[in-house]
Amino acid sequence: ASTAPDWTPKIYLPAAAGAAERFSVDAPSLSLLVVEDDPDLGPAIVEALTHAGHRVVAHAVSAEVALAQAALHKVDLAIVDVELAEAASGAELAKALYERWGVPALFISGSHNEHLVAQDMAVGFLGKPFKAVELLAAITLATPLLDRRGLGADVALQR
Repeated sequence: ASTAPDWTPKIYLPAAAGAAERFSVDAPSLSLLVVEDDPDLGPAIVEALTHAGHRVVAHAVSAEVALAQAALHKVDLAIVDVELAEAASGAELAKALYERWGVPALFISGSHNEHLVAQDMAVGFLGKPFKAVELLAAITLATPLLDRRGLGADVALQR
C-alpha cells in the first residue's frame, strides 16, 4: 500500500478576456525573480527555470532581499512563496513588487491560498508539491496575462 497522499496539483489563473486565443506553446524567455526560502526547493526551481531558457535574475530567500534585487533588475514575473519564514508574507511582498515596479506574481504554496489569484498582482497560483513541468506550464499559461500590465511576451521579445 502506498503512503503517498492522493493529491492532484492544480493551477489557478485569473480570468482574462481572450487569454486562450493569445496562448502560444512557444512561450518567450522571461526575466524571473524567484522568492522561495526552502533551501532545497529554491535552487531546484532556479535550475528548472534556467534549463527551460528563462533568465533568473535572482533567487531571494526573504522579502527584503527580493525587494533589493527587484530594484536592480528588470523583472517580468516573480515566483513567490506565499508563506515565507519571516514577518512579511509572500502576498505582502508581491503587492510591494507590483506597486513599485509593476511586477506580477505567480504564487506557490503548500497551503490553500488559491484566493490570492484574484488580486491585481497575481497571474496564477500553483500548489506545492509540484513538478518542474507543472511550474513551467503555469508560467507558460500565465505569460499572456502579463500583457494586461504592459509586460510579458511582447516586451520580453524586444529585450
